[in-house]
Amino acid sequence: MGNLVVANETPENREVLGSSGLFYPKNDATALAEVLQRIEDTPSRYDPLRASASERAANLYSWDKVVARYEELFASLLHK
Repeated sequence: MGNLVVANETPENREVLGSSGLFYPKNDATALAEVLQRIEDTPSRYDPLRASASERAANLYSWDKVVARYEELFASLLHK
């Protein structure tokens, strides 16, 4: 949707976002508030991340891609 993604720093979120979002230390509300304040202070600074997140989601997580990966997985399991 073109939004900036701010995520709790977990391995799962790192895997999904790559370098296309902002992270704050796991469950650190103070750090989250600081990140949100930086975004509020200079929102246009983060436009490249917005675009990158949108592109990453379209390239890696579209339904067509997800279905294709499941089909590949199931086909490989059938051949084993």
